Amino acid sequence: MILFFDTYITSSSFEVHRGFHDDKNSKKRSELDFFLRSGNNNYRYQDKIEIVKYTLSSYSKINWDQVIIRFECQDQLKNQEFTNYCRILFPNALVENVRSDNASKYINALKNIKSNNNPWVFFSPNNDHVNLVSNNEYNLMISDAELAEKKFSNYNISILYSHYSESLNSYSIKKSLWGYWGRNFQKKVYETDNSIFVLNSKLLCDSVKIFRLNFLIKLSKKIYFFTIFLVGLVFAIIIE
Repeated sequence: MILFFDTYITSSSFEVHRGFHDDKNSKKRSELDFFLRSGNNNYRYQDKIEIVKYTLSSYSKINWDQVIIRFECQDQLKNQEFTNYCRILFPNALVENVRSDNASKYINALKNIKSNNNPWVFFSPNNDHVNLVSNNEYNLMISDAELAEKKFSNYNISILYSHYSESLNSYSIKKSLWGYWGRNFQKKVYETDNSIFVLNSKLLCDSVKIFRLNFLIKLSKKIYFFTIFLVGLVFAIIIE
């Protein structure tokens, strides 16, 4: 399995978390959250780059076949510091101070992965989803996923690595979050000792999943050509 960590690290301060909400209830909740967390050292707000470091540190417990880290810091003075941190954590990683902010860049970056029979890619454009699973458990889930690929060859199989509680409460009409996210009405197909397999009612390309490399490249290409189509359409409308 390959770690593909491609992200933008924002600068943060306490003021950011106070929030500027149109909804009064949301603003009040945000301010209360800020007050409570500021008074408890265990839950105090951290600079975003420290959260990203903590996340990457949790990923270092996994036996990766390859590690690719692409990033940009909003505070450019942090670039070298973060690069050094990544190289200490993952000595053999490819670390680049550039990120994929469009489909074309994703295509080029993904094509540079050392392809070995369409490997699994831990797709991580987010930077705050901490790993909670042991390496052995990933091996078990991947084994289950590969069996599912044989059973359902016409479907794209993916593996969630985050949002476990949400996923466990959304795969049936009897579950509280069924259809809540993106009006995706899931259906449980079967279950093993390690995994629950669900069928989505629509394609969900969530940024908290493990995908096959070929699927990610294919998806990026579709987004790329769709974007070109939209730009061309807008241009044609302006010309008219």
